[in-house]
Parts: sequence; structure tokens; C-alpha cells
Amino acid sequence: MSPLVLIAATILVRLAVIGHPFAANNESTACAPLLSVARNYVRYGPGAVRLGGIMNSGRVLPENWSIYANHPPLVPLSIAAVQGVAGVSEWTARAVPVFFSVASTALLYLIVGRRFGARAGI
Repeated sequence: MSPLVLIAATILVRLAVIGHPFAANNESTACAPLLSVARNYVRYGPGAVRLGGIMNSGRVLPENWSIYANHPPLVPLSIAAVQGVAGVSEWTARAVPVFFSVASTALLYLIVGRRFGARAGI
């Protein structure tokens, strides 16, 4: 099996669930809190919130911000960057987890393939 087939399979699996609602499920698309944080990074800017995750919906004063500190900010910052360029939408929010999923599959293939051989990588 070619590494490209592995990557294509990963993309197909992610695309099969990309239209599912953001809810707790086996496909790990339960990221509604991260989307709120990303939306607020776009709204206020990461510097204004000092990279803190703000959960509030709508514009609120800083003293009323509800802080989300359960996850590091890489995913929401990545989503905010994509949304800053391509616009805030559900699809731009879903593109980042799909990208990370495919990239982590490729990275795992490379790491395992170098250590144990290409066949083990697949």
C-alpha cells in the first residue's frame, strides 16, 4: 500500500464525518468550545485576550469574559487564523481539524516508516 493511499483514506474518513453536527461522537468532532474560543480570537484578537480562551457569545466587556482554560490554544488559534483569511463559517472551522488529522497520519507514517520500515508505517 502506498503512503498516498493511506493519506487518501484518512481524507475520505474525515470528509465522511465533516458534515456531522458538532456533538460528542466517535469521530472526535466535539469541538464546540474550541470554536467559541476561535470565534472570539477573530472577534477580539489573540493579543487582546492574551491567548486566553473566551467562551462568551456576542460582544461583552472584558470583566464579563468567561475563560476557557481546559485546552492549550493551538487549535483555536489555527481555526481563528483560517477564519481570519477565509471568513467565519462552519466549514472553515472544520477544515483545521481535518488538516491536523491528515497531517498527523502522514507524520506517524514517516516516523514509524523510518524506524521500522515503510511496510510498518502503513
